[in-house]
Amino acid sequence: MEVLKAIILGIYNAGAGVFLPLVFFVVGLFFRMKPGNALRAGLKAGIGLTGVSLITNYLITTLSPVISYYAETSSGARFDIVDVPWSVSAALPFALPISVFLIPCFAVLTVVLVRMKVFHTLQLSIWDYGQQLTVIGFIYVLSGNMILAVACGFLNFIFCLWCGDKYAERWSETLGLEGTTSSNVTQMSMAFPVCWIANKIMDLIPAVKNNNFTPEKISKKIGIFGEPAVIGLIVGMFMAIITKQDITSIFSIGMGVSASIVLIPHTIKIFLDGVGALTQGAQAWAGNKLGEGHKVYIACDMAMSVGSPVVITINSLMIPLAVAFALLVPGFRYFPTGLMGGIIYMVGICTVYCKNDFVRSFVCSALYVFFMMSLMNFLAPEIGQVFEYLDPTLTGTITSPTALDWISIIGCLIKRFFFA
Repeated sequence: MEVLKAIILGIYNAGAGVFLPLVFFVVGLFFRMKPGNALRAGLKAGIGLTGVSLITNYLITTLSPVISYYAETSSGARFDIVDVPWSVSAALPFALPISVFLIPCFAVLTVVLVRMKVFHTLQLSIWDYGQQLTVIGFIYVLSGNMILAVACGFLNFIFCLWCGDKYAERWSETLGLEGTTSSNVTQMSMAFPVCWIANKIMDLIPAVKNNNFTPEKISKKIGIFGEPAVIGLIVGMFMAIITKQDITSIFSIGMGVSASIVLIPHTIKIFLDGVGALTQGAQAWAGNKLGEGHKVYIACDMAMSVGSPVVITINSLMIPLAVAFALLVPGFRYFPTGLMGGIIYMVGICTVYCKNDFVRSFVCSALYVFFMMSLMNFLAPEIGQVFEYLDPTLTGTITSPTALDWISIIGCLIKRFFFA
């Protein structure tokens, strides 16, 4: 069993770019695609997603001097809560002995529910399975009841499939990914209520309600200064200047942000070639087996949402804003160092909801980042308890954004107020 767990965790740590071609190949064969076409679809999707991940990591590395500046200026303050990075906390749930048995169960369940026409979403992302394991880990540590924990994990998985169906149209239309939905619907289910409330308020403002601030319209109004490459250069250089970088770093950061904005859409096109072939096979299979009109949505990684220039631009602006929240809001005891690398995906979620409108996406992203930071700060004692159980080397008061979903939040609140 330990060997099997090591294999699964190894695939998980290798990333979706490695796992995706294998999944697409197997799923393509299931949809009666020719082996060569299934393999080609998987490779293109894997190459495209790897390209997106490489450029996203390059963007984060480019902005690291900016992040380091804020981290250093905040040291020695009231921040005594450790912010665990996404990459570390996401792997912790695999420490559960039962995880090796549950992952195949999630995969079989999503296929069965699509086959039974209960849902349209085919969720085959091992990263999303990890989120269900996080729920199980939280409920088990907080309650001591494994049966309850597993039940909550599967309940959350069903909820994710429902959200995948509900958000599929908005996701595919905004990103141009026909026949797909998001695999990280847990975070979408938390962000969208914030976005809904914010958009209702913004609709009361005529200047916002009657205008659509998309990159295309902005570019038409302000010319070359509205082009994505120029916006990236300006925003990157501005971030470098306000964090007192040297002249070389100013231009380096500016070019890094600009390059990321320009390059990511090209890698997404490669991904689209692969996922497009698979979705065609899926729709043909659905028409034959489930009847005409019954669609199948392939769940895609949240990295696909970062291709918009709006996302990369707002991500750069969210970094100092998140720092401002930590420094200025009374009661915040942690500095969001680990959160910085994940803000781009949080912005991506909000941009999907706001359909690439810059003003709405910026406001919603700011509110969602503040909402998540508040939860991470407030629930840090319970999050730390769970993480220390999963990995005894993680001691002290710990928090992480990957720990937050509705069921885990409810579990933490029940534990604190009723069973403290």
